[in-house]
Amino acid sequence: ARPFKWRSPRWQMDRYWRAPREQLPADRVVAFPDGAENDLLVVAAQAAFWKLGKVFLSNLGKHLHCDIPAGSTMFRHVHDLVKHILKGSDDSTLDTVGKRLAYSQMTPAGMEQLLEVDSIHWCFERSDHDEITRTLKSSVQDAAAHGDFRTEYTVRRQEVSLRLAAVAEGPKRKKRRKAEVARPVLPLGAISQAEARLFIPAGSSIWRSTADRGWCGHLPPYRRTHFSGVLHGERQACLMQLRDLWTKYFDFS
Repeated sequence: ARPFKWRSPRWQMDRYWRAPREQLPADRVVAFPDGAENDLLVVAAQAAFWKLGKVFLSNLGKHLHCDIPAGSTMFRHVHDLVKHILKGSDDSTLDTVGKRLAYSQMTPAGMEQLLEVDSIHWCFERSDHDEITRTLKSSVQDAAAHGDFRTEYTVRRQEVSLRLAAVAEGPKRKKRRKAEVARPVLPLGAISQAEARLFIPAGSSIWRSTADRGWCGHLPPYRRTHFSGVLHGERQACLMQLRDLWTKYFDFS
């Protein structure tokens, strides 16, 4: 089997405008091949089984030993058969099933308006009126089934899209916490020279003054500084010296 599409004369002229006029059909719709030749089941599955009804698809599923649960919807029949025949992924199967939504559906609006016209009953025989009524009921059912099909397709498409996105992102890795390094803290009481050196900027130095229990510091290229422990207190002199060294460090950098 081979799929085909009916093409209008305008399409033929636009596609084959270089061909001689006598080689083209004159002003009529013509069937053109629309794919490679393949098995009939494959061609039907690639077209989402056109507008074939659920009874036919159910019998086809039994013939192909495709396990379709009883009472399944039209979407489930089409989806399972397409996947069973084409052996595609969930994403590619939905792409194929979505083609069924493009097929035109008969809308009941026009026939409802036709039946509402009073004088129209004089134009139709009883059999014609009954035929229009049956067609109207059938179109209403088809429109409802088409809406249900679209709803199920949209829900399944969202589920597959979310699953593919989760696979693409991969499993969420737990961030490893870096080992927290204990930060030095100034003691509450007297500060030793070794403890004070933990808080000075790079390239600087600090030491105790033996004369007045003060603190001295130096950060090249600045001059050495000294804060008296007698005037400010031993701890306050150390803090003032550290503050002075850091101020010079940020000013220099």
